[in-house]
Amino acid sequence: MSTAQNPLELDGRIIIVGGPRCGKSTIARSYLARGVPVYCGDPAHLVKDREDGITYLPPGLTWSDGSAYVAQEWFPMPGPWVCEGQIMARALRKWLRGSPPADHIVVLGHHHPKARPTPGQRAMHTAVMSIWREIAHRYRAIVVIPA
Repeated sequence: MSTAQNPLELDGRIIIVGGPRCGKSTIARSYLARGVPVYCGDPAHLVKDREDGITYLPPGLTWSDGSAYVAQEWFPMPGPWVCEGQIMARALRKWLRGSPPADHIVVLGHHHPKARPTPGQRAMHTAVMSIWREIAHRYRAIVVIPA
């Protein structure tokens, strides 16, 4: 695993993994501002502050269907792109191909210090990181953990 001071220095296909309030969307928005397509693993109707230019998960998918959709539809796309959301750990778990689906996986294992998560958001973060720990060994060579 590598450590980078700034995930914005990365290029290519980037997946951002983390629970709520970790900074996934903030990092993704900075790529959007540079013209890199951004895909959010939440359906638009569940996003508090939707943004133009971001592709959201189609509505009506279950948790399992949503992660399968990301693995089948978004991950195989040519880059550059950024995929972010709580669903990414599950989508990476469903990725069954031999090579990693991205050039870099940014893992945000802590809550953003400016945001105070609710108990439910903390529970979701714990679940996301639990799934990540199950699969991290498969992606060790491309993982970036911001300092």
